[in-house]
Amino acid sequence: MFGKLRKTKDLVEGEYLIGKPDKAPSIRVLSYGLPCENYNIKYAIHDCENFEIDDEPLGASVSFLDYHGVVLFAGTFEKAESNYYGELFIKCIARSDLDLREREVYTSLRKNDFIIFLVPGISRGSSNRREVSNTDLFRRVLQSFEISWDTYRTPISHADSNIPEFQSYIERFGSAYVHYSMYSDMRERVKVICGNRNLFAITLFDKLFFLPCTNPSTHKQAIEAVTSAAQAVIAYRKRISKAKPKWISEFRFTQENSLLDEAKGLQQQLNQIEAKVDSYSNYKGVLCYRSDPLVDLVISIFEKFFEITLEKEEKFIEDAILKDEEGNIKGVFEIKGVNKNFARKDINQVDSHRERLGLQSDTPGILVMNTLMDVSSLAEKDQSPHPDIIKKAMTDNVLLIRTIDLLRYADGVEACVFKKEDFLSILMSQSGWLNVSENKCEIVKG
Repeated sequence: MFGKLRKTKDLVEGEYLIGKPDKAPSIRVLSYGLPCENYNIKYAIHDCENFEIDDEPLGASVSFLDYHGVVLFAGTFEKAESNYYGELFIKCIARSDLDLREREVYTSLRKNDFIIFLVPGISRGSSNRREVSNTDLFRRVLQSFEISWDTYRTPISHADSNIPEFQSYIERFGSAYVHYSMYSDMRERVKVICGNRNLFAITLFDKLFFLPCTNPSTHKQAIEAVTSAAQAVIAYRKRISKAKPKWISEFRFTQENSLLDEAKGLQQQLNQIEAKVDSYSNYKGVLCYRSDPLVDLVISIFEKFFEITLEKEEKFIEDAILKDEEGNIKGVFEIKGVNKNFARKDINQVDSHRERLGLQSDTPGILVMNTLMDVSSLAEKDQSPHPDIIKKAMTDNVLLIRTIDLLRYADGVEACVFKKEDFLSILMSQSGWLNVSENKCEIVKG
């Protein structure tokens, strides 16, 4: 079905074996996050007759926008788990990557690229379906177009394609586990590839494809399904593009112009929203940065959310100070990232900072730390300082602030749960540990 492997890369060791193809393909297709049975998969670029498939794992540093098409399985970004009572719940396993890929999908569609979802048996999750509408790209895209879907009790294994280019794929891989339904106005925009009353293979705008697929038992089988689906879509799009010459777009319906103007306005709004989303992602860097980048970001958060201007001391990367209007130092800050939790030496550094500046011991000292940097989840990171450390902070007139608490307080200010003026008052008058939960802020004394 596909030719030689032009590039292979070992997922574990990261080795590359590169050879140049005889002729660069005109169409590049990305197969993304395909199911794999183990961690020793050889990811590769597969040369096909008139296109190539770049096989990349979930989270790879590639962009959908660099390809003419993307193929992925429904359920790529999620995992099903059972709770104590045997109820099945769906959780997202790559939220940041999912958010990125969702934006790339809509940009790709505007570029006239294609996106193919191969849909194997996929769980609806718990009875509360709203819980699982946001955990996977397949679910998000269907929801955005107001297309509903449900599962068959028994998959349909015998069907014919209404579009000839897809017949070979359907015959080999087209077991249908899912069927779709939609309002009549959306139905006009959908072409049915398979199905009559129950639609189980469809395309929107000849750019977005939902194809039934058997559950692959190996990565090789997944690649074979991807290759067959890509061949069908490329052949189909080539045929219909010849049927409609480009000049016909010179004629515009009045309503079409109105919709295009509306789309342009919505795109501008989307660009503004995405810029704001990206800024929040940037602020969350305080959960993983250390040294100079961490200091700069903490200073930016103080300015943005609390209107507090900290001055960074260039000679001492992890130090900053707060001055009053007359230029007098009101407080000293130590900002650092570590793999462990707060320690005595960290508090001592704040005191040393005061001594170096010739300040009294009652000058407020604030220790902002990105603690537990080597953990693998937010839950692991959310650990309290040891009570003995909190007591030492009290004794040395130091306020301990984890970066996760800093973000929570900033979020509370935006949500009007906390007042930004109170934050400055806390910095200047409190010692111990600033513990911030969803709707509560308290100073823990040990």
